Amino acid sequence: RMPWIAGMIIVALAAASAWSGTPETLSQARDDYNHGRFAEVIDLLTKVADDSAMSKDEARETYLLLAKASAGKSFNEQATVYMRKVLEIDPGFRLNTKVEPPQVQRIWFAVDSLRAEDDAASKMQTLAILYFENNSVADREAMDGLSKGLAAMLITDLSGASGIRIVERERIQY
Repeated sequence: RMPWIAGMIIVALAAASAWSGTPETLSQARDDYNHGRFAEVIDLLTKVADDSAMSKDEARETYLLLAKASAGKSFNEQATVYMRKVLEIDPGFRLNTKVEPPQVQRIWFAVDSLRAEDDAASKMQTLAILYFENNSVADREAMDGLSKGLAAMLITDLSGASGIRIVERERIQY
């Protein structure tokens, strides 16, 4: 009975410290990156990148090093995926562009600008403009053109406004 309990304790301790090699792994990856060994960084960190035992800071640094090493190998699509992952983990993250090489900067600016566009699009107000109803008592026929004309004028004027998205009448079910 005792060996079984001891075995369970060992398994529990091993699971709790599954990512105990983080400082050494990240230190080795940093060293490899600084010496231009990008393939080694990618090989080392892709094995541990999805480890749920990593802290937020460790995960951010892991994906950032993967992005930088991938950019160094000209794997720009993969570098973009990793840079997006960095921003998912830490939305407030800012890359120090003064110390990063141009290829890393290009990927960072592309990912960051897409994020800014997504943020702006999510904050836009949506407006639908329908035809006006002609409820005039006198000269009904003379006012009929205004029902579509006023709507068209509003659409034209508001389509240039920032922060407002105009929805087509055809897309509205009323």
